[in-house]
Amino acid sequence: MALWRPGLIRGIKTSVPVSNIQDCQSYLDHCKFNEASIQSTIFRGTFYELVTKKFLQNQLNCKSLVRAGGAYDNGVDIYGKWDLSSYWNHAVSQISEKEKTLISPRMFEKSTKPILRISREFYEHFTRVKQPKHQISLKSDIDILVQCKNHDTKIPASVVREMIGVYHYHVTKKEELRRTIMFLISPKPLTPQGVRQVDTAQIPIVHCTLTPLLPYSTKKNDIYDLENWGGGILETVYLNGFARSLLQGLQIESQMELLKAHSRRSIIN
Repeated sequence: MALWRPGLIRGIKTSVPVSNIQDCQSYLDHCKFNEASIQSTIFRGTFYELVTKKFLQNQLNCKSLVRAGGAYDNGVDIYGKWDLSSYWNHAVSQISEKEKTLISPRMFEKSTKPILRISREFYEHFTRVKQPKHQISLKSDIDILVQCKNHDTKIPASVVREMIGVYHYHVTKKEELRRTIMFLISPKPLTPQGVRQVDTAQIPIVHCTLTPLLPYSTKKNDIYDLENWGGGILETVYLNGFARSLLQGLQIESQMELLKAHSRRSIIN
């Protein structure tokens, strides 16, 4: 667990060998060797976790990701870091020098202090603003917990409630709440009740609908080559109010819209 702050992830164990597989092609190789069915629920769930991991790394700039899915994951399928520095670099590049002189932490909403307000990167650009004693790095101090739900139906409120419980199990300190984001990744959207549950949650939640990978060919040998799979398209992104407040000033949602347009034109491979 060296990739994480000590103590944040509690009681996650990994089993051999599937839990140690961290990429799509390695899992396909494993399935080919063991003659595992790609139609099984286990395959669909595991493969979707690996597709999600690839998406988070390549598209959202997440780092040090570990797929921990399995019987002993305590509700966390993937965990790691979210490098927000690129979002901030883009956002600050849109601010004129005159506007920079008007920047103050008082401009932020007071309901939930945003990550920017306690980040080193913010005060590197706005040196005249009084700095807080304890600062974090947008590049390396933002943690993520990820749940993947490759369901054929919309995600109900019960799944969201379970996810909130998982978050509170792992995030036990107030300071961790301000730098730990919960991701829910699924091919299907939330039910109306699920949306309400996400909106009222007092934790930061980002829900992405991501299509699963599907094989182009049904030939036996072809299905074990990742080049013959397509999908992994980002369709929607939704941040609840807590997440929007926490990520205020980083222009996450506008950059996500650009990512959606790009994702439709590309395939994870």
